[in-house]
Formats: sequence, structure tokens, C-alpha cells
Amino acid sequence: MRQFAWVVLVLVVVSVLSAIGAYAACASQAGPATVAREADVPGISGQVTSLSDVATIPDVPLPGLLVFAVPADQFPALLAAEGVPADAINFPETLGQLNVSAASWQQYVVASGSSDGAGSYHLDVAPGAYHVCIANLSDRDPSRLPASVAGCTRVDVGADGTRLDLQWGLQGLVPR
Repeated sequence: MRQFAWVVLVLVVVSVLSAIGAYAACASQAGPATVAREADVPGISGQVTSLSDVATIPDVPLPGLLVFAVPADQFPALLAAEGVPADAINFPETLGQLNVSAASWQQYVVASGSSDGAGSYHLDVAPGAYHVCIANLSDRDPSRLPASVAGCTRVDVGADGTRLDLQWGLQGLVPR
């Protein structure tokens, strides 16, 4: 019975990851403005993968996922603008209660892009501290905001840029 529960849990996680990837793929075609850059441009570069908690199921890249950055000093204001108490967020766990509206997107998001077929992404940002988030767009109209945030993590970007590989799974979004 316990094995059956694990199989069901794995199937649910895979379904959720597939749905996020599908919505983000639609967003990459018609969603908020994205920034596509070469990996050697300073900023934040990395790969987004799903984290499997089953030894026989490998981690896989998450293509077409919406990735965006908010300056760390403005992140509490974004949370407040969306009605999420700052103390309710325990990073890097998931942020199921955060939906970024179009107004907040315009005010707080400084760079965005989509992960490619290998799960790779690049955000063109200046040196500084940021929260990098992954999200999918509204399920009613994937070309429009709000973006439903799956998770965020804090990163410091140096003058030469920073590599930030992200894994998403049962523990939320975690840097690796």
C-alpha cells in the first residue's frame, strides 16, 4: 500500500511539472516580454530541472518555463503588493500563494526569460542581489498575467555574472 502511495505521489508531481512547462511554453510565445541572451553575457545563467525523489526516475530539464528576477530590496514590496505577508514565505520553499499581477510585473520585475529545450535560461541583470523565481501564467489565458509563482530563491550577482542552477520538486525550488 505504501508503494502505491509513492507511485501516486510521483505521478502527481510529474503531472504538475508538465503543466507548469506547458503553461510556460505558451507564455514564452505570447506572454510578458522575455529577454533572450547568450549564456556568456553577464547576468544570471543556469538550468532549471525537475528534482526526482525516486532513484529510478532521473532529474529532467524543464523547458519553456518562465524565469524572472526581482531586486532583493524590492521583493518584500512585491509580496506586500500581492497581499502575501513576508513572514509567510520560507525560502526556498514553494510560494503557492503568490500570483504576480500585471501591475506588479511592470513595477518589480527587472528581467525575464524562458528556459530553452535543455532547461537553460539567462537573465540580463546588473550586479546586485535578486530573487529569481519560476512561474507559469494564468491557466485561463496563458498569454496574460497573473503569473503563478512556483518558487523563488535569493542570489547575489557579481560583475562577471552568476550561474544559478535550479531544481524544482517536492521541496520547492532549490538552488544546486
